[in-house]
Parts: sequence; structure tokens; C-alpha cells
Amino acid sequence: LQRSGDLEALVDLSRTLSTLDVDEDTARGLNELLGAVGEAERESEPVGLLGALGELRTADARAGLGYLVAVLKALGHRVG
Repeated sequence: LQRSGDLEALVDLSRTLSTLDVDEDTARGLNELLGAVGEAERESEPVGLLGALGELRTADARAGLGYLVAVLKALGHRVG
């Protein structure tokens, strides 16, 4: 790591992460979000407006939309 220069990057990253206010729930939520991004990257397909509206009928899409609304509300609470 030191020879390739990655050690310094890793130390810089650890300094940055150590300043974040991340509790266990936040870490779990970030893991879920990043896992969902990877899943979407593998499975996404182009969809039109009507297709997107049709997808909102699925339980998974409604759950994801509810999660996004909760994140937006929490963000608004913190910045407001």
C-alpha cells in the first residue's frame, strides 16, 4: 500500500470518515443505499413516463418512495 501511494489515500479517507457523525443506523442505511445502487446498476432498463408510473404500483417501488420521503423530511428538519 505504501509503495503504490494507496496508504496515504487510505489515511486521508480515515481522517475524513472519523469527522463524520455516523451512528449505527446511519451506517446500516448507507450500506442498504449502496447495495440498492449496485442492484439498480445491474438491473435498470430505460423506462418512459407511463412505465415509471406503472412501476410505482409495485410494493418495492412504494417502499423505496416512502424511504426517500422520510429522508427528505429528516433532511428538511436538519436544515430548516
